[in-house]
Amino acid sequence: MSPQHKDMRSVENVLSTQLKQIRLRLLVLIVAFMSVFMIIQIRLVDIMMLQSDRLGNAGQTYAMEGADRGKILDAHGNVIATTLITASLYGNPKMILDPMDAAKKLVATFPDLNIDVVYKKLTAEKGFVWLKRNLSPQDQQRVIELGLPGLDFQFEKKRIYPQGNLFSHVLGVTDIDGNGTAGVEKQFDHILKDPNKEVQLSLSLPIQHILHNELKQSVEKFKAKGGSGMVISLKTGQILGMVSAPDFDPNNPKTMGGENAFNRNTLGVYEQGSVMKLLNTAFFLKYGKGGVHAVFDASQPLALGKFRIRDYRGGERRPLTVEEIFFHSSNIGSALMALSIGPEKQMEFLREVGLCDKPSIELPEKGRPLLPSKPSRGSCMTIAFGHGLAASPIQFMQSITNVLTEHHLPLSLLQNPERTPSSIGELIAEKDRKSLCALMLKTLEDGTARKAKVQGYLIGGKTGTAEKVEKGRYLKDGRNLTSFFGVFPLDNPEYLVFVSLDEPQAIQGTYGFTAGGWNAAPLGGRIITRIAPMLGVEPRFE
Repeated sequence: MSPQHKDMRSVENVLSTQLKQIRLRLLVLIVAFMSVFMIIQIRLVDIMMLQSDRLGNAGQTYAMEGADRGKILDAHGNVIATTLITASLYGNPKMILDPMDAAKKLVATFPDLNIDVVYKKLTAEKGFVWLKRNLSPQDQQRVIELGLPGLDFQFEKKRIYPQGNLFSHVLGVTDIDGNGTAGVEKQFDHILKDPNKEVQLSLSLPIQHILHNELKQSVEKFKAKGGSGMVISLKTGQILGMVSAPDFDPNNPKTMGGENAFNRNTLGVYEQGSVMKLLNTAFFLKYGKGGVHAVFDASQPLALGKFRIRDYRGGERRPLTVEEIFFHSSNIGSALMALSIGPEKQMEFLREVGLCDKPSIELPEKGRPLLPSKPSRGSCMTIAFGHGLAASPIQFMQSITNVLTEHHLPLSLLQNPERTPSSIGELIAEKDRKSLCALMLKTLEDGTARKAKVQGYLIGGKTGTAEKVEKGRYLKDGRNLTSFFGVFPLDNPEYLVFVSLDEPQAIQGTYGFTAGGWNAAPLGGRIITRIAPMLGVEPRFE
């Protein structure tokens, strides 16, 4: 073979080797490139699936009730307090493609957000910014549908009160660690810490709504500082409704300021005025002589030190029977009735009816009664018409319940309370209870409580107007605490309604008057009108 051919063969070999090396390198590069591409694709799919799972399960997460605390139910099984998993929206500014577009879409979704604030957050040099806390499931879904990259949710446990303000003073609240700090949440904290347990109250959602609605309207109508109300079953001693105004939204602790968190029904301690005359009359019927026909001379004011006990607007200025004393709400006659028996026996009776001890209701917020240091002639007279003894409304209603029923059950907020009747026995005879019902009926038909009359229903009741005390002196400027309690149906007492207004003002139609007959009585009548059919009490037009 010639030298020329050898050189050509040598060149071909070199080129072939180089070509093989190039092909091998290209193959390696292709394999490497494909591997990196596949890794990126797998990672993207993985991220998308994780994100999809997270967002897709968000609605299911919302439904995880009772995650760390038991529910509270009303008498019908409605959930009025529960723990949910809520979603809070946050953003990662580093992943937001168009901050202004995202800000506009978020503000359109949540009008309460400020576009400048949102835009500032979305352009911050951070990897995490809160945008909106505790979204509803519907709001969370709306955010998902925006399809904005860089937005995500963080899930948190939160105590939720579906009815807002409606049960606020009874339910109370929990702190950031989930511990009960007020109301039922605190009273039964040891039970509610178990998410598998529940606390069922005797409160009825429909009755609570009516009570709340009517009380709120009256507070606004009479420009009162506040008010309170209760509906009680006399047969069981269970409280079917309890409202105090002003109130707060337990979902928003910031609304608990001032007097909003103060439960006037259990913690407030007040003189109740003429409401006390029912108990004074029961006291006389039990220990006095002559029954409802006994006569006392109410023609002249009674001297009490440098003060004088007088009747409202002059009274009748004549001898009155016990029946007339109750009907005309005579302070003079009531004082004379009590004096005829004596202060020691009076205090003994008040202890029996439950006015001298702290109430047993299942709430931590309870006020102690304010009593005279020792029984005296003066305290005997003033207590008889509702001055000189202060107690919470729940305690007064417990006493009235004890007088009007035979069983003397402690009032309760629970659907299935564990309690035993009082061992004090029958407080007054059955004939005396019937006499009290007759007196209450007459007072409502033609007396101070007549504006509580409801056509078709047999109701008995009593109004109260107590002058407020400031710096140890009774105010004479019209700043009163007015109240009304009503019992129905009176021929077979089943329910007790109580309402009170703090400093109601005279308005057009009350002719300058602020007494309980002009504001608390009509409020009680409206409540009875609405709840009686709900309680199965049929009207009778005979």
